[in-house]
Amino acid sequence: MKNTIIRKAEQADLDRVYELICELEQTVLDKDVFTQIYDRQISDCHYLLIVVQLNQLVVGFLSLQIKEHLHHAAKIAEIIELVIHESSRGQRIGDSLFQAGKKFAKENNCSQLELCTNVRRLRAHQFYEKQGMNKSHHCFTLTL
Repeated sequence: MKNTIIRKAEQADLDRVYELICELEQTVLDKDVFTQIYDRQISDCHYLLIVVQLNQLVVGFLSLQIKEHLHHAAKIAEIIELVIHESSRGQRIGDSLFQAGKKFAKENNCSQLELCTNVRRLRAHQFYEKQGMNKSHHCFTLTL
């Protein structure tokens, strides 16, 4: 991955991260609300927001949250978003982002790394299984 840099997300990355998340969700999100959330998370030590730059363009993004769960009696890291721009997929950029998130989780003494992914994202499911993740839980949602 020549000319690739993985680094913490910065305020200057907001617009590109917004574009990537809209691509992931296949919708246009409220930019003002997105900005407020991004601003809070970028400065919160319980979150890791990282980007991948390829030839100086942000082409990937990962957000991870560390939470404490009573039912584990431990800290758990959850990948909230992981997206690679469609034109940059297949270059192992996602592998690098995943490994960076996993490393952060270990450094923060998390006992588990978990995530939920939409049932329609079959390629993502295959990717996570290749990373060594197991389908051990069901994720349920309720739109309010």
